[in-house]
Amino acid sequence: MISCVSCCLLFCLDANVHQLLPLAEEYQIVEVKKKCEEFLLTKPGSMELLVTAQTYGLNQLLSKCIDHVRTRNFTELQRDPHFKRVDQTNLIHILQLRVMDLETAVEHGRRSTNERDARLYGVISELASGYGNFCTECKSRKVHFFDCIVVRLLF
Repeated sequence: MISCVSCCLLFCLDANVHQLLPLAEEYQIVEVKKKCEEFLLTKPGSMELLVTAQTYGLNQLLSKCIDHVRTRNFTELQRDPHFKRVDQTNLIHILQLRVMDLETAVEHGRRSTNERDARLYGVISELASGYGNFCTECKSRKVHFFDCIVVRLLF
């Protein structure tokens, strides 16, 4: 039977993967589970595959799906029809990763804001320091009002 299942696996995996996994689990055929996982790893991550991975102990697939699912917001996760089948431990792990991602984004935003504020402060300081150097008489930046009056009085 094992050679028959392995033979089918080579030719029919796409159509039969969800039938082969329960059989491989029940009869403890590690090689079939491994081949199924290798095949499923070629598929995009999803909540459905996450449930499949946790059901059959497919750890690489589980990691891939968790990485995919952690990018979705919580409302999107709840709307997924497979959400209620996600193990609580995996859900907690997903949410912890999501919080860490959000904290990283907030910190990056905070750093960007601080850098921008520092640049703006520098520009404002430069403008403010230059503002007092304008002569109200001739509008020259380098000549002070009193120097300008003296020069005008002399000529």
